[in-house]
Amino acid sequence: MVNGKLTAHDLSGRAKLTTVNGSSNIAFRTLDNVSEVKISAVNGSINLALPASPNAEVSASSVNGSIKTDFPMQVESKYVGHRLTGTLGSGGTRIELSNVNGSTHIGPGM
Repeated sequence: MVNGKLTAHDLSGRAKLTTVNGSSNIAFRTLDNVSEVKISAVNGSINLALPASPNAEVSASSVNGSIKTDFPMQVESKYVGHRLTGTLGSGGTRIELSNVNGSTHIGPGM
């Protein structure tokens, strides 16, 4: 997506989503049988909603924006940017989030 808002709700499969100059609001109903999720943004926020008790390996990075999560994972601040990595539940689904100039939020539901 270029120059617009990307909204995808009730997802239950593999996803690769990218935005330039727009926000992303993504919600997964389930991560069962989902191998990977990749979401990237250049100039916009990423809001990712996961099931309440997800099983996933999460990796998120941001150059010029914050990373926040409602799940028990720690955000590491670096000289340039922020990074978050962690395992939710028993792991499984690989979730990769990448943002250049925008905030990133990971939480349950939306």
